[in-house]
Amino acid sequence: MFTKKGVCGFACAMLASTALAACGTAYSTGPQQVHANNPSVTYSYSNDQELLLASDKASAYCSKYQATTLRSGTIMSNPDGTNSVVFECVPLNAPATTVAMAPVPSAPMTYRYMNSQELLTASQNAEAYCLRYGKHSNATITSNMDGTKTASFQCVP
Repeated sequence: MFTKKGVCGFACAMLASTALAACGTAYSTGPQQVHANNPSVTYSYSNDQELLLASDKASAYCSKYQATTLRSGTIMSNPDGTNSVVFECVPLNAPATTVAMAPVPSAPMTYRYMNSQELLTASQNAEAYCLRYGKHSNATITSNMDGTKTASFQCVP
């Protein structure tokens, strides 16, 4: 037999546990990501050719993450006389559909530059252009009389 006092106590207990359960699910949605960084890689280099090689190595490194190195960070001078550059691996967009490729122009892409950042930008532009044709860029660097340098990029298999 149930008494009025026992039924009220049982009802209150059920009501309280239901309210607590409702509160628990309303506020607990599981872990939520609050911050994430793209993978990055840093290389030190001594000259322009090594900077271009570092860019190539960064592309290979980022490919492990289905990413490309569209962003390069600051180029810094090291105490030992070398420089360092940071490449951030940026996720690729949706996979490109396969289309018939037009022939790659045989004329090289030529850029004048005065510093490592300008060379790196030119290299990334050339690489992006060549990748549209399923190729990679290859650079030749020459010094100019006015103190600038010229990088000529050719698309190669």
